[in-house]
Amino acid sequence: GRGPLPLGLLSCDGDVEAHRLAGGAGGIGVWHYRPSAGCTQRQGGTWVLYAHGNGETRAWGPAARKLLHLAGECMHAVSFDPRGFGDSDGVPSEQGVLDDGWRVLEWVAGQGPSSVLLIGHSLGAAVAVGIAARLCEEAAAPAVSLLLEGAFTSIPDTPADWLSLAPHTAER
Repeated sequence: GRGPLPLGLLSCDGDVEAHRLAGGAGGIGVWHYRPSAGCTQRQGGTWVLYAHGNGETRAWGPAARKLLHLAGECMHAVSFDPRGFGDSDGVPSEQGVLDDGWRVLEWVAGQGPSSVLLIGHSLGAAVAVGIAARLCEEAAAPAVSLLLEGAFTSIPDTPADWLSLAPHTAER
């Protein structure tokens, strides 16, 4: 549903919808930033799917501000917390986080986008690459672009403190 969503120092009263998708480990918390009211194309168009890093949730201020900006530029923007992060159920695992990202992409694809931009930040870059690789294997639509922020090149190159998949939870 719509309504004010807490974003730390930032709160938004605009067209942001909170969704809870069914995932393999239970509920997946999702926020959908709808294009601003002045946008002529509020359906279809380009959708952004944002996968956050290990030390964040979908309420992380810098990402939330970025997604609000993209909605102001007439794009749909979606952020989610994979299992074990934010208010999503379950315990994080490599396959589980990828499965949750895929489930959110399926939901986005069901909304009828003409294209999807996958943005992955830090650990979320691995999620975005995993989704893109699966899309290539399955030759699935819609058209997808990939943008990686602060990505790592390999696990051995990643600082040891990034390797922890300790869950980050929010109050329910």
